[in-house]
Amino acid sequence: MYARARRETDAPQSGCAAKEKKMFLQNVCAMQWTKYLVDGVLALVLLGYVIYCAKRGFIDCFFGFFSTIAALLAAVFLVKALVNVTNGLFGLRDTLNKTFTDAFMKVEGFDTHVVGESTEEMLKSKHMSAILVQLVLKMTKTAEEGTVLAVALGEATSSLATTILCGVAIFILAKLLMRLTKGILEKVAQKLKIVGAANTLLGAAVGVLGCAALGIANSW
Repeated sequence: MYARARRETDAPQSGCAAKEKKMFLQNVCAMQWTKYLVDGVLALVLLGYVIYCAKRGFIDCFFGFFSTIAALLAAVFLVKALVNVTNGLFGLRDTLNKTFTDAFMKVEGFDTHVVGESTEEMLKSKHMSAILVQLVLKMTKTAEEGTVLAVALGEATSSLATTILCGVAIFILAKLLMRLTKGILEKVAQKLKIVGAANTLLGAAVGVLGCAALGIANSW
């Protein structure tokens, strides 16, 4: 009697354990299939990108990325030289300096306060935000001792504006030069079949490198 009762008690427990095991295996299989599906879709996307780069060709892919980087580097490293060679963009810096100085002179306290250790306290007394205070202090950091705050700000602002304009001009010119070079190389590739084939293969290589870079970035 005791043994029979024990078997009857153990039977439902065994059934529950088997059911849980079956559900666990089903969940594992579902997770595996989901993983394979995601990997398959990702592989198709990467393959499509390689084919896309091959159709575009190495010249188009390379200059599409490189031209922007090269133009930015040219703007960063050549901007000071252009400002000096053009004498402040052909006198624009001096004109802006006068305009900005006159505007700052109209701000109460800026026309009389001399740049120094008390500048920060004076700016805070005007209820300026902490960001503006730090910006003004940074812009007037290199001002000569005894310079009126409005004059120091006018000089700093005009120099910054001129530098930005020169940087934008260099960037645009560099992009145009790169575009011209790209057009010449593409015409050569169209006329010479060997160059055209190499352009396609190297374009695919750029796509593969892009996929590899994406994989490395994802692993990090």
